Amino acid sequence: MNNNMILKLRIGHWRFTFTMYLATHTHGVNSNLADGNHILMWDFDDVPLKDVEEALRLIQRDYELPQIYLLWSGKGNHFLAYCFKRLRFEYAISIIAMTPYVCYNFFRFGVMRKYYTLRIDKKEGRKPKLLYIIP
Repeated sequence: MNNNMILKLRIGHWRFTFTMYLATHTHGVNSNLADGNHILMWDFDDVPLKDVEEALRLIQRDYELPQIYLLWSGKGNHFLAYCFKRLRFEYAISIIAMTPYVCYNFFRFGVMRKYYTLRIDKKEGRKPKLLYIIP
């Protein structure tokens, strides 16, 4: 059952969209660092683990990144990843954008907010668990 509701109203050439959804309170970490740089973060929804790992290894090789921490979100084929390389935000965006299978909404909201956020605590009883580190 989907508890989301989207209301759209058009007045002349203007369209107003209101979104309502059941929110869950969680804690997360942000990509932005005190010096203005960012770390890399990825979110993958409904993507098999094999494909996520291949995508991250490809990006790691192409951009010469250090180790990547791959976590399971606790739900099906949903995964999170972190790489603790300091980068300018514009460069971080380009790397995340080039990553196959990355969640579009994760990418989009990060660009709009100018930082990325990943959950670190329980959500609906599920807590992210480290699967392994890609060396």
